[in-house]
Amino acid sequence: EQWEKRMIGVGREVLGRRCDGSAFPAELDISKITLDGEPVYIAVIRDITEKKEAEKRLQHFNQELERRVLERTTELANTNSKLRHEINERVKVQYELTHLATHDSLTSLPNRGMFTEHLEIMLHAASRHNRILALFFMDLDGFKAVNDGHGHEVGDKLLVEIAGRLRRCVRKEDVVARMGGDEFTVLLGEISEVEDVHVVAQQLIEEVNRPVRIGGHICHIGISIGISLFPRCASDADMLLRLADNAMYAAKEAGKNTYSFSLPDNGSAGGLRA
Repeated sequence: EQWEKRMIGVGREVLGRRCDGSAFPAELDISKITLDGEPVYIAVIRDITEKKEAEKRLQHFNQELERRVLERTTELANTNSKLRHEINERVKVQYELTHLATHDSLTSLPNRGMFTEHLEIMLHAASRHNRILALFFMDLDGFKAVNDGHGHEVGDKLLVEIAGRLRRCVRKEDVVARMGGDEFTVLLGEISEVEDVHVVAQQLIEEVNRPVRIGGHICHIGISIGISLFPRCASDADMLLRLADNAMYAAKEAGKNTYSFSLPDNGSAGGLRA
């Protein structure tokens, strides 16, 4: 009975031999019938050589297919990686070109063009929200003497240091720009009291007045600041900038290293000074 359970009705693969003695893969099926009350066992042996060869060909095909899929996937991954790298490089180059076009190459501050864009945007915001905006136009006092006396390399490093000091005197949302040479501007937005402008102007002067050590040189410079206010002085960007520039020259005439406000009554600087 155990033998029957294991063998009858259960197909299995065996190794057959032909008349010439060669071996071949075979499938063996055993069934049981009853003949004249006696059990009769019938064994059917099928040559499955072609089946085995077909399975091998299918296995080989699947392996080859997997190899080609893996190869193609690797090629696509490499292509995607190259494309991502090229895209990242193009984005990086585009960013660098945009930065060069909109920022000062020495100090990395916004240049005159970018400053003008910021001014227009901040003027619009100040007008919409009925806020005060202050424009500082600044020129370094004594910079030419340092540049001529110690060389342009020292002068450039001094400008970089001063740019950092100006940036640290204002809030993150405010704008510090280099207009060219030793001229800088600051835009203060969302001002609640004009007194805040006085405080920032004094901080700027104190920061710039601190000695700067560059190599073996200690540099002492000052700063003259002209200030115009929106909407008190003017309602457009060009006039605000022009009035602040005029006020800066008034600060120079007042003895330098000070600040001067432009007033709307006569459109000239000198009405309010430090």
